[in-house]
Amino acid sequence: MLHGTGHVAEMLLVDDVVDVQAYDAVVLGSPLYESRWLKAAHRFAKTEGAALRQRPLWLFSSGPLDDSASKSAIPPVPTVHQLMIRLNGREHITFGGCLRPGSGNWLADRYLRPEHYGDFRDFEQISAWSRQVGSRIRRPKRRGLLSRRQGAPKGP
Repeated sequence: MLHGTGHVAEMLLVDDVVDVQAYDAVVLGSPLYESRWLKAAHRFAKTEGAALRQRPLWLFSSGPLDDSASKSAIPPVPTVHQLMIRLNGREHITFGGCLRPGSGNWLADRYLRPEHYGDFRDFEQISAWSRQVGSRIRRPKRRGLLSRRQGAPKGP
C-alpha cells in the first residue's frame, strides 16, 4: 500500500532482514498474542534498536478479535509503548486481528468461543494509515522502505 505513495516498499519477516541501515524508513509491526508482540518482532526491535533510532519508524499491532480497533484508537500495549519511546517511534496504531479455527493456536482453539474467530482487519483503515505514513516519508535515497510483519495472516 505504500507503493501507491511513490515509495519503493519491501515487506519482510523480521528473521529475513539483513541490514536495517539499507532503508530510509521502517514500519514495524506484529500480531498481538496475550497482549504481547511475537517474540521475534520484539527481539528484532531490541537488537536493531540503534539502527531503528536513526530512521523514521512507525509501529503497528494487530490483534483485537472484534471491531473495536475500527471504532476508536487503541493505545499500544505497555511493552510496545516502551519500545516506541526507546526507538523514537513516530506513531503506533492497532488494527483488528484475524483468527481462524484450526490456526494452530492451541490455546485459542481450546478456550475461545466461536464468535471470537474471524477476520476483523479493516483494510480501508490499513490503507488510509499506509497513505498517511507514505505522505510523511521523504523520497527514498537508498533501496526503499521496509515493512515487517511476523506471522500475520495474508489479506484477501
